[in-house]
Amino acid sequence: MKKKRLLLCIFLYSIIFIFTLFAQWINIKETKYKIAVNICTLVSGLFSAVLFHILYKNETPDFEKEKSVTEIPDKKNYLDFAEKYKLSKREKEAGWLLLNGESNQQLAETLFISITTVKKHLTHIYEKTGVSGRRKFKEFVGNHTKK
Repeated sequence: MKKKRLLLCIFLYSIIFIFTLFAQWINIKETKYKIAVNICTLVSGLFSAVLFHILYKNETPDFEKEKSVTEIPDKKNYLDFAEKYKLSKREKEAGWLLLNGESNQQLAETLFISITTVKKHLTHIYEKTGVSGRRKFKEFVGNHTKK
């Protein structure tokens, strides 16, 4: 769909370009016709710009869209991973919830602990697995639980 929209906009711009070249090629000498050609070119250009804006105003470029880093492993594979890296019981629970996309606040509410404790658990998880944050942890777990 994006390709069709882009082609439509390119087509409109090329029509404007051809129209301008034609007006210059025939070398219109009367001022009123020159003004008319320039106004038509300007209006066509503005129309194309507005159309392009309307078509793409709600679109987010691919590089800005949030992409899922990895698939969430099944619970058994995750628990095997957690055992391998010697995560405590609470760290396992926090790590599992983290993989499922929960925020620190949600982790605290689910585990009935403070946000400070959540942060400590996450710090320990990151240290034990040798990663530097949530995203890296998700990638790391995804890469180490594939079969």
